[in-house]
Amino acid sequence: MLLVATGGLVSLSLVPFLGRDFFPTIDSGEIRLHLRAKTATRIEQTARLADQIEQHIRDKIPAAELSGIVDNIGLPVSGINISYDSALPIGPADADILVTLNVKHRPTAQYVKTLRSSLAQAFPGVTFSFLPADMVSQILNFGLPAPIDIQVVGNQIDQNRAFADKLMTRLRSVPGLVDLRIQQPADQPEIDVNVDRTKALQAGFTQRDVAQNLLIALSGSSQTSPNFWLDPKNGVSYPLMTETPQYQVDSLQSLANIPLTRAPVPAAMGTEAAAAMGSSAGLTSNVLGSLGSMSRTMQQAVISHYNVQAVIDGESGRLVQAGSVESLAQAIQGIMADPARRSAMGHAAYQRYRRLFRGEDSARTLLSLYFPEKPA
Repeated sequence: MLLVATGGLVSLSLVPFLGRDFFPTIDSGEIRLHLRAKTATRIEQTARLADQIEQHIRDKIPAAELSGIVDNIGLPVSGINISYDSALPIGPADADILVTLNVKHRPTAQYVKTLRSSLAQAFPGVTFSFLPADMVSQILNFGLPAPIDIQVVGNQIDQNRAFADKLMTRLRSVPGLVDLRIQQPADQPEIDVNVDRTKALQAGFTQRDVAQNLLIALSGSSQTSPNFWLDPKNGVSYPLMTETPQYQVDSLQSLANIPLTRAPVPAAMGTEAAAAMGSSAGLTSNVLGSLGSMSRTMQQAVISHYNVQAVIDGESGRLVQAGSVESLAQAIQGIMADPARRSAMGHAAYQRYRRLFRGEDSARTLLSLYFPEKPA
């Protein structure tokens, strides 16, 4: 009995040193690096950047320990592939670099720590994040690209982003949080075309005519007038479309020079309508720049939704020693529970939280699953 009691006391003395992870960290010899260049970077420029980063990785990891490197650049081919991709790419500026080490190698975490520091210095302006590479970590993240995901939900996207930026600034001071980033960037370049309706009508164009001409010139005619050619030899149908080559639209002036055409006036509209819109219906009669003005601005690169409302994800990895997960969670909860921060969230959001997540309602919903009320 004395030996059993002594063993029990010794076991209890180890409780403060126990970790809080579901599974212990394993060294699978795999590194999954996600990079994001400046929003709207062309795919060929991202590929060139990925080659430079790949060479940087080869300089940091000895060739004897390196098994292979694979680059996945841009968006997958179909939406099905995107739904299964935990990296959540949003455009041609995204890329995944998969690094596989040989069986005999130094600790993978050591290389990750070295690359995290050296890549940020060698490639300023590029966002790097080390995603879960092994299957266990990917499952525990529930398909998200980071183990910590803070969502800001609301109808006002600009206010959501301002709040998320302030929150990220506070989170950067928490020891152990790494690779902090906002999943939805807001610096997508945009060109606003403001058409003067009076000039357009005088020239015989409507807003619909101008928009359709822009759509065909910049995105192709497959959306407005789908056309196919059937090869009689092999029986395969090939889509036919008209589109302005991208290299020809390389400035605002070339965009302003896009020709505008309009469909012939239907006979049902009468001769007066045809005379009012001009006699050269269906012919190129104007250019875009003469009917309006253009200006540069920024927009959301991608908009995510949660229960219809717009959401902004603040994602982060964690770099803590075994057993330190609890202190990291307490630090994040402390920031979220800050009275000033809670006040900034607004009274409406607090009332929504109280309405949707009350303990009595959750318990009542759970009981109704097991003990459904019988109909009267």
